[in-house]
Amino acid sequence: MSGMYQFNALVENNNGLLNDLMALASASDCRVCHFNLAPVQEGNLEFLTMVVKASAGSTARMARQMDRLEGVSTLAVAEQEKGWDRELVLLKVAARQGGYSSVVQLASVFGATVLSEGPDWVVLMASGPRDRVDAFVHNLKPYGILEMGRTGQVTMAPFNSENQEQIRPLGLNELVSQAGDAVHLAEM
Repeated sequence: MSGMYQFNALVENNNGLLNDLMALASASDCRVCHFNLAPVQEGNLEFLTMVVKASAGSTARMARQMDRLEGVSTLAVAEQEKGWDRELVLLKVAARQGGYSSVVQLASVFGATVLSEGPDWVVLMASGPRDRVDAFVHNLKPYGILEMGRTGQVTMAPFNSENQEQIRPLGLNELVSQAGDAVHLAEM
């Protein structure tokens, strides 16, 4: 049975990293749904967030292989439903002949911000879960979307405020136990 799993890791971003990760996902029978690299303040390290749709066994195989990649450290795997997912969208929308007030009112309903405006257009920024951003874009289509930029989904694992540790990341042994006897991982 497949599910959504989130990989978080500190990685050294080198030229072959993306190729290596996509090859691992393919070889492990994992479908990459979301991928994000964000720089951290220390050196050339980046924080990797990758969400895959796969079985527990496939996820375990991928985690084992990722852990062996040069430049990957502090790997954690968590079930996808535990965490925060957000997406950012910037839109330039036509606001002709009295449409400005309707567009701004719709933006207000979705919690969007007006960034700039012109005589017949308005630039809006909205963020939130993917389905909410999709609904916002869908509702603005009748007005005429002139330009649009989306970040794609960015995901962060939850943290416990008392001890600042991730809540229930899945260890490799737990992934193996979920996968059953079909997968064997070397002890780390």
